[in-house]
Amino acid sequence: MLEAVVIGVTDAEWGEVVVAYVQPRPGSTIDPAALQARCASSLRGHKRPTSLIVLDVVPKNAVGKIDKPKLRARHTAAP
Repeated sequence: MLEAVVIGVTDAEWGEVVVAYVQPRPGSTIDPAALQARCASSLRGHKRPTSLIVLDVVPKNAVGKIDKPKLRARHTAAP
């Protein structure tokens, strides 16, 4: 994995849940099920991502930092 970012998103039942966005290294792939299993084996339940989304490129702002507001908006817009 080249980059990963987690964000908190609003959830009706829990108030907020963890969502992970990951970007694979060029020429490689990520198996979301295997990554979820790895998270389950090493993270407590409240720290585990409820969703794991693979992106071609993690969005960055003009300064080069990960653009979390854009990811939140993307997650909110997703069905």
